[in-house]
This record gives sequence, structure tokens and C-alpha cells, in this order.
Amino acid sequence: MNTVSIGPSLAFYAQGICMASMPNELKRRNDVRLGVACLLLTFCQFVKADAIDPLIDTEVRSTLKQEQAGLFYAWSPHMPLSVDGLAEIFAAGESLDLAVVPVLSSHANVDYARDRIEGKDYPHEVLRQSNAGELIKRDLFLHAPAILIFGDGKFVSPVLPGFRYAADYEQLITRFLESADE
Repeated sequence: MNTVSIGPSLAFYAQGICMASMPNELKRRNDVRLGVACLLLTFCQFVKADAIDPLIDTEVRSTLKQEQAGLFYAWSPHMPLSVDGLAEIFAAGESLDLAVVPVLSSHANVDYARDRIEGKDYPHEVLRQSNAGELIKRDLFLHAPAILIFGDGKFVSPVLPGFRYAADYEQLITRFLESADE
């Protein structure tokens, strides 16, 4: 679940407002309750209304188990070619009937990413970040863009970094899927 922390400064500011507006007898009586409430506020986290849960290892494993071959596409709004590559990888995926799983870099600013793809006809999941250790372990996020191809329940390629046009992605992906069948 994506969350936003309000941080300690807001909690202590709230405590000061609460304490200043109380009569002295109430201050003493409610000191413990107020302290606990402010402590909770300090560590409180609020869920973003439009947040997308990050991709996790169980979802990666279930994606691998599906019958349809596909790929994970790592991208970052801070890398212009990876933004351009979204259109190319979706076109290649559609042409080859592949599952395309876009994964936004966990270091990326989601609001900036949303701005970079504004007006494009991409699924909302394109803004999904990853907490999947399996993808991190395979170094999917060392460069953006990068792809990791899967088929028959397993990964069939190493991480393949770099921008390509749709036709080039199609050739590369086909080569790896065919070699995995042999």
C-alpha cells in the first residue's frame, strides 16, 4: 500500500495548538492522552486516494505461471527514452500477443511520472512501482528502460537494457522465446 507520512513536525505543531487552547486543569488531566495521540500522529500514515499497491514477489510468481508469455518493462520518468519506450513496448507486446507488465522505478517520483505520461492511453498500472525482490535480484532496475522476458513459467532472458523500437523489441523477444522452446 502506498502511503504518505505526515512526519513529526506536523504532530508537534498539532500538539502545540492543542495545548495552547486548553485550560490548565485539563492540560494536566489530558497530558497523557494528548501525548499518546501526538505520538500516534507522529507515525501516522495516510493512504493516497489514487495509490497503486507495489508489485510484490507473489504477483511476479503468479505472472510467470500464466500461460501467456510476456515481459516486465522497467521505466523511469527521469529517463526520457524509457518514457518513449512505453509506446514501443506496448506495440510490440500487442503484435506478439504478450503480457506487458510495466514497472515504474521505485526511485521515481510518481507525480512526475504521471505528468510525463499525461494524455497517453496507458493503463493505470503503468505507475505501479516494485517491491519484488525477484526483480531487484535480477537487476531489472539498474537501467531504464530494461526488459525481462518470461515464458513457460520462468524467465527466459537476462535483463536487457536500452531503448528499442517496436520492431526491434519484437525480434529480440521472439529470439529469446524461441530459444527457450528448444
